[in-house]
Amino acid sequence: METKYQDPVTLYKEFERECNKKIHTITNSLDFTEALGSAMERHLNHVETQQKIIKKWLTVFDIPNKDDIAALALRKIDCEEKIDNLEETIYILQMDLKKNNFELKKLTNCLKENLEFLEDEVKNVKVNKMKTLEMELEELKKLFTNKN
Repeated sequence: METKYQDPVTLYKEFERECNKKIHTITNSLDFTEALGSAMERHLNHVETQQKIIKKWLTVFDIPNKDDIAALALRKIDCEEKIDNLEETIYILQMDLKKNNFELKKLTNCLKENLEFLEDEVKNVKVNKMKTLEMELEELKKLFTNKN
């Protein structure tokens, strides 16, 4: 009892070839193509109807649909970009503020030194004026005492 197909691989390939021939014979006809096209149209119409119904129910229950979520995602991205820009601006402002504070401290120290110098100068001028006035007064006294 020897069979025609002793090798299982050969048996499988022959079976596959015969099935493909039958499928090709059935599907390679105008009737099949028209029936498949009609079935696809009905299916697409059914899908569109279901999408409209789902969209209406989502609206009734105030549930966001995919378009709403996509719009929200875009707004979120825009907000994140604005936040990043604000953070960068705040950082730059903080750095400028630190620099300005440093410059202000330097200026304050310089002004303190100048004030101390000016105060000393004013004291010296007053002392010198007093001495000069005292000397002039002494000279005037001498003049008046000599005349008498």
